[in-house]
Amino acid sequence: MERLCRFVLFHEYLHALGWRAHDRTFRTLEATWPDTQASLRGPDFTRRMREGKATWYWRCPSCEHDYPRQRKAGGRYLCRTCRHVLQDVPAEDAQ
Repeated sequence: MERLCRFVLFHEYLHALGWRAHDRTFRTLEATWPDTQASLRGPDFTRRMREGKATWYWRCPSCEHDYPRQRKAGGRYLCRTCRHVLQDVPAEDAQ
């Protein structure tokens, strides 16, 4: 866990230096972190955090992929995989 925390601090430090967006330049700088195993834990950690806080799931009616979120999508967002409009499902109904 300590290794992940160090990586997160590095990530946030890059933001503090002026790189606000997670664009190609930011990802290139982030890849300079020497502990590659710690950086690989990040997506799993953030996924678990999002699922723990989720009050809504944005569900794709086509591929049934769920995106845990804290607010409704309201038909404004598309599935990253198949580009269909996401539907709002309360978290208690999604499980």
